[in-house]
Amino acid sequence: MKAIRTALALLDAPARRRWVALVLLSFVAAGAEALGTIALYAFIRIVAEPAAALTIPVVGELLAPLRGADDRTVVVTATLGLVAFYLFKNVFQLAFAWRQHGWAAGARAELAERAYGAYLAAPYAFHLRRNSAELIRNVTTAVDAVFRHVLVPAMGLATETLVVLAIGGVLFVTAPGLTLGLTVGLGSAGALLLAATRSRAARWGAEFQRLERDVLQGVQQTLGAAKEIKVLGRERFFFTEFVERQAALVGVKHRSEMLATIPRVLVETVFVMAALGVVLLATLLGRTGGDLVPLLGLYAYAGFRMIPSANRLLLGVNEVRAGSAAVELIAADIALLTTAPRPPDESLPPLPFEQSLELEHVSFAYEGADREALHDVSLAIRRGESVGVVGPTGAGKSTLVDVLIGLLTPTAGRILVDGRGVPDPPRAWQRTIGYVPQSVVLIDDSLRRNIALGIPDGEVDEARLADALRMAQLGEFVAGLQDGLQTTVGERGVRLSGGQRQRVGIARALYHAPSLLVFDEATSALDNQTEATLLAAIEALRGTRTLIVVAHRLSSVRPCDRLVLLVDGRVAASGRYEDLLRDSPAFRQMAGSEPGRSG
Repeated sequence: MKAIRTALALLDAPARRRWVALVLLSFVAAGAEALGTIALYAFIRIVAEPAAALTIPVVGELLAPLRGADDRTVVVTATLGLVAFYLFKNVFQLAFAWRQHGWAAGARAELAERAYGAYLAAPYAFHLRRNSAELIRNVTTAVDAVFRHVLVPAMGLATETLVVLAIGGVLFVTAPGLTLGLTVGLGSAGALLLAATRSRAARWGAEFQRLERDVLQGVQQTLGAAKEIKVLGRERFFFTEFVERQAALVGVKHRSEMLATIPRVLVETVFVMAALGVVLLATLLGRTGGDLVPLLGLYAYAGFRMIPSANRLLLGVNEVRAGSAAVELIAADIALLTTAPRPPDESLPPLPFEQSLELEHVSFAYEGADREALHDVSLAIRRGESVGVVGPTGAGKSTLVDVLIGLLTPTAGRILVDGRGVPDPPRAWQRTIGYVPQSVVLIDDSLRRNIALGIPDGEVDEARLADALRMAQLGEFVAGLQDGLQTTVGERGVRLSGGQRQRVGIARALYHAPSLLVFDEATSALDNQTEATLLAAIEALRGTRTLIVVAHRLSSVRPCDRLVLLVDGRVAASGRYEDLLRDSPAFRQMAGSEPGRSG
């Protein structure tokens, strides 16, 4: 019940109401099944003894107009009536199933959209802690499991319980002693099965979710590193790892499917034994011939209808138990992320940046870290200034950038733009920024869509696109392509060189006409010639934008108006290149260790 309540809490109010309405409709479905059982029992009595038809309760009243008719007329009328009833009942069952599946599909899509939206809107720090394969699993298979293994089976539990009770009620009225014995036998067997599998179903469900995540994560990471793996010749290692995970996943599936088979065999065995017991007991009591045929017919139909229902009932309980792990995964993330700040409307105008950007005593510590990545950083950047940020590995350069552009919230201090604090959430400030990371992520689509990332084709500003291409020095490259901007770049931009990918990243950053451009190690992975070409593109932007350039190589930041040296998360020095070379021993050490340094 806890899993069902938690799963229902994941739905919006209209979806919950529709679920309740469908459960209520299941009462009607169960009533129809009970009436079908009664009607079939009555029909068997009529066929066996047409003259006794008028003495059957309710049926006799329906057949009252046939009083005095011959046996053939009574049987034909009863047959046509039963046909009409079953057609109506089955049409209703189909309509009920249509509504049920339609509700599940719509609610599943809505929950997947909410989970995906929550992950997209989650703070950047959340994504630092989570693997993307896990989030993909949650949005796809885990959401599907919430419905396929919990909510839909829960709805079926209500239906099948009512069907079993209704048909069992008819059997009890007809043969109370035999039905009581059957109920005790079937109920005891079912209770023992559920008790024996209680912990296993939940444990295997959790194990399945974990293994599915591991398989997806392994495949995603292996294919993403296919080039390096092939060069190293490590295909066998990753294939073996995949085979082992698949074997474990198959093992869990095998055990779960075996668990799903047991209820059917158990219910069928108990019911058939009970039916044979009816024949044996009735024969011993001298009830044969005409008295026994209707009873056997009734039990045969009841078995035909109850065995699948009882099987689905026991199976549904274990399905809900197995699906509880997926419910808990989705519920935990949605509960966590609904308390996080939500991004404002995309139509918010950029935050004005006319004078200065300031960091006042800013500190930041990552969750679980034993020391701060940034400590008491104070820094002022004038509009139009170009600032280079340098320092050894682990000095806090990228953390400083992430704080500056609003991806990370300072644990102490504040960021001011023109003397005003950056709003929370910082979307208006981020709309002022163009960001070029060390490794530009390109989607497997056209150059046009990669530059105007996330903007529908019909809303792309052609003038801005042309300006971005020109400033990123991509015009000549694009002009030489057969399909121009419609050229597909391949997954992660594999059809482009490193320098081309970085220039596409610059064009993407420039498309939005930002006031502040941030280059986070944007040239560190490039060769000297490509770096020089990109630096020329960046240098051409000086004076037109405020530039923050983070780099390992001092050659990348030497032309900047000012350099900021970070050491252990603190500002160790700040000034022009020549000033730092003269006054800062730490900077001189960096400059002296850089290959090819001159002056």
